[in-house]
Amino acid sequence: MPYHDSAIMVVMAKKTPLSERFWTHVDKGPDCWLWSGATNAYGYGMCYPTHERHRLAHRVAWELTHGVTLETAQCVLHRCDVRACVNPAHLFVGSKTDNAIDRDSKSRQARGSRLGMSKLTEADVLVIRAAHSPQTSAKLRAFFKIGATAYYAVVNRRTWQHV
Repeated sequence: MPYHDSAIMVVMAKKTPLSERFWTHVDKGPDCWLWSGATNAYGYGMCYPTHERHRLAHRVAWELTHGVTLETAQCVLHRCDVRACVNPAHLFVGSKTDNAIDRDSKSRQARGSRLGMSKLTEADVLVIRAAHSPQTSAKLRAFFKIGATAYYAVVNRRTWQHV
């Protein structure tokens, strides 16, 4: 009998509309509505409308609210910048370019010492630029353990432009 009961639950889940199933996984706060279901490694909610594939919960929330299926190239962006938020009032549609502009305007782009592979810090860059001269370049490169290409990219502001 346990198999029979679980089979009935699967059939019932398939017949329950996505709009009903989806909102049961949302904790509606006074501002953000947080997804309480599964999340991906980046903290975005993951929804499983079918058994075949998953979708980003904030994208599904926007589509359910507006009754429109978005094209693949379209992005759903957060005004609140809370990745688990699915409040339709906090979401808007944009292109991948719009998403990048939004990210950069809010300083959410990892750069400088926030990059995992960075050998320098912002303070190191300031020291290099202030102390650079033809006589000091070899000593500075050796001290900071960077090659000539990286060194001159810092000095000539091809890298670390934000400093």
